[in-house]
Amino acid sequence: MYQPEEIKDCVNGVDGAFLLENGAPVFSDIDFDVHRVCNIFYYLKMYLDENCRASRIYVIGHNRDAIFYLKDSYTLGVRISKNVNIHLLHRTVGKILNHSGIKIKNEPQREKTGKKVRFFLTE
Repeated sequence: MYQPEEIKDCVNGVDGAFLLENGAPVFSDIDFDVHRVCNIFYYLKMYLDENCRASRIYVIGHNRDAIFYLKDSYTLGVRISKNVNIHLLHRTVGKILNHSGIKIKNEPQREKTGKKVRFFLTE
């Protein structure tokens, strides 16, 4: 398992993250401090390992918010800095997933979940 400081260089440009379970927030933290964001990803990964054993994450990009659809009832959202370009967003997401050891599969956006996630990210 990666420690928070070990993934610090992988979350450059990430402002925050949250996890939804069946549409309800499990936890969230929107912060500009890179160290805290690293902790978010570390504990998200730990939570997922312990609770749903997800082997795949479905990745959707909407503007600068990356939405991850996990198997079953979990949705992970990541907020990316506005000054980060879209190519860096994809590289950042790719690095995070590589460090998590999770395979990526693209899938058409599920509108209902997408709306919930976007609303949650903009709150």
